[in-house]
Amino acid sequence: HFHASQSSVMCTASDDQQVFVWDISLGNRVRALKQHTREVTSACFVDGHAYERVVVTSCADQHVRLWDLRVPSMLRAWSMPMDHRASIASHGTNHILAAGIERRVVVWDLRTRCSLQSFDLDRMVNFTGELTCLAFSPCCSYFAIGSSLGSVFCINLQSRCTMLTQRHSDAISSLAWGSSWPWRADAAPYLTCASFDSTCSCWIPS
Repeated sequence: HFHASQSSVMCTASDDQQVFVWDISLGNRVRALKQHTREVTSACFVDGHAYERVVVTSCADQHVRLWDLRVPSMLRAWSMPMDHRASIASHGTNHILAAGIERRVVVWDLRTRCSLQSFDLDRMVNFTGELTCLAFSPCCSYFAIGSSLGSVFCINLQSRCTMLTQRHSDAISSLAWGSSWPWRADAAPYLTCASFDSTCSCWIPS
């Protein structure tokens, strides 16, 4: 995962229980986070000015961890039972972090580091398969969830309305939001979805 404002900085997660932060302009490894006890399944920087030196990791030892790279040290570890890869998404401006596994999503407040909400995707209308990826829109008005059966659910965080797209024949592998279409006058965000069916698609929430 690349840093939002420093394009030469990235972090990597590995099955060797370690997370590394790299300066790719020099090819140097600048930080190592080694306190994981099993394979690390995800690592990402938290966006937003207040969190420029913060990394979040998820690990098969059933913990999601928050790290301060300036020390470096672990700020917090949250217990989250998981047998598979956990997905992580954050929105630093709104101080929120979300992690999802199988059919469950947990949301934390990055300021208090306390849980804000936990919800079961089985209660969402028409949710099928298992969760594969998460993404907040840049404006934090929408929250997208990818499914193992090729569908994408987009939650309007203001109206709590859920929208469904089902255009892919295999699991959604990743989601990424953009701030606006180049040919649109408004600033409506758009969502790009990549799938293991070798295709990608773009959507505008309505």
